Amino acid sequence: MSTKSSMLASALALAWVSTSVSAAVIGTPGMPNIESLGAQQLVLAKAQKNGLTPADKKGPFVSNGTGPVNSKIYGKTYAEWTAEWWKWALSFPIDSNPITDTTGEYCDQGQSGPVWFLAGTNNFTAERTCTIPAGKAIFYPVVNALWSECPNSDDQNLSDNDVRWILANWTATGDPASHLTTTLNAFTSSYYEANLDMPISGLMIPAVRIQSPVFNTFLPDNSLLKDACPVPPYPTPMPPGKTGRLLSEGHWVMLPPLKDGEHLLKLHGSGLCTQYLAENGVCNFGDLLFETAVTYHLTVPGGKK
Repeated sequence: MSTKSSMLASALALAWVSTSVSAAVIGTPGMPNIESLGAQQLVLAKAQKNGLTPADKKGPFVSNGTGPVNSKIYGKTYAEWTAEWWKWALSFPIDSNPITDTTGEYCDQGQSGPVWFLAGTNNFTAERTCTIPAGKAIFYPVVNALWSECPNSDDQNLSDNDVRWILANWTATGDPASHLTTTLNAFTSSYYEANLDMPISGLMIPAVRIQSPVFNTFLPDNSLLKDACPVPPYPTPMPPGKTGRLLSEGHWVMLPPLKDGEHLLKLHGSGLCTQYLAENGVCNFGDLLFETAVTYHLTVPGGKK
């Protein structure tokens, strides 16, 4: 199996070979110990009341225990939204890209429609400030990866299934993905007399591991992929303009619109060297391959309480 293809890890980490949807439980180390069911119900009730809307358990954002209740949100599946996210992320040059952003300066670039995209990082930690209009769902990766077809290479000889296998087995966002956490601090709990970071899964929002459909996009000058094919057998850099095949995999979250006010959203993900990768000489078992972490200070103005 050839692995000589361009890979980009970002706001998530690198990829799972099934086009089906699965729910991944996203927990958080350091979460205050909630010892009683009553306390859990209190925290969840406060989160639903003060942080997220709607709190309708039949809504498309809510997990039924095995995956999203509805197959589509705002007309697209999770897989289709991941392709749209990558088209958005790849449309900006490196020096003004939401993935390389360290402050949140570029958070509002290219945003349109009912879903607002947030980015992780390409292997660094960031703290960002972002204002999101009321009524926008929020879609972001915990870890993700992209495979891109390099020009003038043997990538064209790889079938789509070959690429999906590579994403699932060889990238840090596939089977090697680990330490996946995402939390939302949307309220102050008088029960604990402190602000709490609530695991997204505790709000019944699923984190979905999924691969995208095959897609293409257009790259600007100085794009994130410009140096993605730097060595033989890839003699041609990734030029601006229309790309070849693109496929991705990652662990994704679609949050319903937040109520107006201040919110603290955190995401963290990493990839560790698996036994399979170690046996194939890629890395040493247990080595850290990739890590991303972002704290978002979100403001939602103008919504109804």
